[in-house]
Amino acid sequence: MLPNNNTDRSSPLWEFRTFWNNNDGSAYYATSNLGCPSWSGAQFMGSINTIDPAHVAYARNGVGIHGSAIGTPEVFYTDFPDIVEPFDGLHGAKVNQSMLRTVSQCLPVMATNPVKCRPGGSVSFKSSIPEKVDDAEANYHQISVEAGGCNFTQASAEDPNGKFGVMVSRFCPQDNTVGKGTVAMGATGIISLTLAASIGDEDFLAKHAASYEAMSTGITRNLTYAITCDIDVQPTIKWRTLTLKLQQGTLTTTPSYSKLISGVDGCASTSNNKANWTLGNGYAGGAAAALVQPLSEGRYWNGMTNTIFNQALNVTDTSDRYSTVESWQKLIRSPPYGFSQSTNALEDVLGLTTGITMSQMSTLDSMRSSSPLADPVNFHAAAPGHATFACTRVGSGQRSAVLFTLPPLLAMLTAIYLMITVPRKPTSFKTSRLEDLIGIGMASERQLSMAYRRDHIRQSQDPEAQVGIPRAPAPERNPFEDDAEEKAMGLQELRAVHRKNWD
Repeated sequence: MLPNNNTDRSSPLWEFRTFWNNNDGSAYYATSNLGCPSWSGAQFMGSINTIDPAHVAYARNGVGIHGSAIGTPEVFYTDFPDIVEPFDGLHGAKVNQSMLRTVSQCLPVMATNPVKCRPGGSVSFKSSIPEKVDDAEANYHQISVEAGGCNFTQASAEDPNGKFGVMVSRFCPQDNTVGKGTVAMGATGIISLTLAASIGDEDFLAKHAASYEAMSTGITRNLTYAITCDIDVQPTIKWRTLTLKLQQGTLTTTPSYSKLISGVDGCASTSNNKANWTLGNGYAGGAAAALVQPLSEGRYWNGMTNTIFNQALNVTDTSDRYSTVESWQKLIRSPPYGFSQSTNALEDVLGLTTGITMSQMSTLDSMRSSSPLADPVNFHAAAPGHATFACTRVGSGQRSAVLFTLPPLLAMLTAIYLMITVPRKPTSFKTSRLEDLIGIGMASERQLSMAYRRDHIRQSQDPEAQVGIPRAPAPERNPFEDDAEEKAMGLQELRAVHRKNWD
């Protein structure tokens, strides 16, 4: 705050400060100099999503911000508090931060677009080329715009009546209402077509775009276009329950973020008495002042706001060089937009710029001891938050579910009882054939059983088989063929086969 007649306001050091004069003789100002939130917010215009804004309006620090959470304070996801130590969950389950899936918190956001743009206003200019005079005496080109009560004249290095044209933009604050004002934008020549395309004025393009070649050669001159944008930030700031969701990124959606923030109206929790979240002029004034810097881009040259146009225009197809009406109409970026209330791309980009700027601010009293951010250790939110964790457990968590453990428990006890009480006999195997001894370590249990059965039959029917008389090795047999033989041949035939092998 300072007197509204303060002479320092005319100093170049105050060039990027926006003043709202009050009837009591004071003035509230918000600065957009280097390092301030209003400056850095404008630098992040490139994070606005122009591909799929219905999914994510913009992104900051790798976090996708849904249209329902525009302006989410960045402290919510850039300085997230750590869990000091694991705590006990249901039935002793240990929960730590690696299991975190969602965090919900009641915080202020920009619920609706504070900017409304429409065609309207007037543009005037003066062309004057200094010849052999000092800069102090030179009368340079000038361009003036009047729109919605906002009047501004800007010097220009380029001739407003030249082939390409020039542009001028200005934010005029409204007295007695911080965060409210009017943006006036005016252009001449070919730049006027660009300005019309940013707001989606198809009628103006259909009427004048065919003169592109004539304007580029200097045959056609004096084409002008003006836009009026009304801005009022404070009514758009609402408290919402915001949810930060940690999810698995996927390539099936564009863009894909593993962290996404969305919001719903209202806050279910009661206020936290430890937090002094007094939203004052800082939120609204700083957000609106963020437009000063991008609107001043290109001034003293041709005034073209290239950064704004890069987001407000569909600049993916430039093959036809804008020589036809259709080529200029292709520049119009159609819905959806980041704000569902936006009616054209220009007002959506300006509104999102104020929202991104607001996300980098905290409270009016952010540097005072009563501020929630004053304590570097304990962050006091406006209301108690909630978190969800993904845990693994057995059962439903209900005590009645213990009954379902009885059947497997009884089966296990029965198995243990049988193992203890039922006697077990060691398995023995006798053979007088060397090949059977060798096959013990190689044959399967089924083959061992067959060998034992054949040897038992031979010994029971031929006592001489116990005599240690060397014999020729028996031919290798297929165990499956042996089974077939035993089933088909009688005991006498089997004995004859063994005698033949013995001989």
